[in-house]
Amino acid sequence: MKEIYREVPLTEDDIIDILQQYKPSLSKIFQKPVILSVDEEGNIHVSTSVGQMSLEPIVNTSLKVVSVEELKRPVAIVKLVEEWWEVLTPQQRKAIFYRYVDHSNTQYKLDVDDFRIKYNAKSEREAARLLNVSKTTLREIVDRALKKIVRWINEVQ
Repeated sequence: MKEIYREVPLTEDDIIDILQQYKPSLSKIFQKPVILSVDEEGNIHVSTSVGQMSLEPIVNTSLKVVSVEELKRPVAIVKLVEEWWEVLTPQQRKAIFYRYVDHSNTQYKLDVDDFRIKYNAKSEREAARLLNVSKTTLREIVDRALKKIVRWINEVQ
């Protein structure tokens, strides 16, 4: 997975785009809608209509799929986010989860300039409330987390 960083340098905006694709990627892998939650340690839990499952090795689960080709991008996104998750603190994980990963019950829009779907996650106010911090502190936590991911990416190159 680390060889991807050598091919294309990622910006913070690219990282946010990938984080926003995490949930749709899991839905594509499991071929059904998923519900995400985060615990106190910042670990993501995935639920489907079948029940709750752990992300521990999510891609090794035997799945009935239409095409392996269709799963390459979703699996790559899930693996990238899992790698990034390891370098973040629990508080950073939760902040990133609420701001970019968990876009349950939210709208999305098509960005015509990038031809990408942009998901609306929790507002700064809502994410700050869930973390019991101010909006300013939330922004600082998210900023440090994104910078930490960028540093990690630069180290693995």
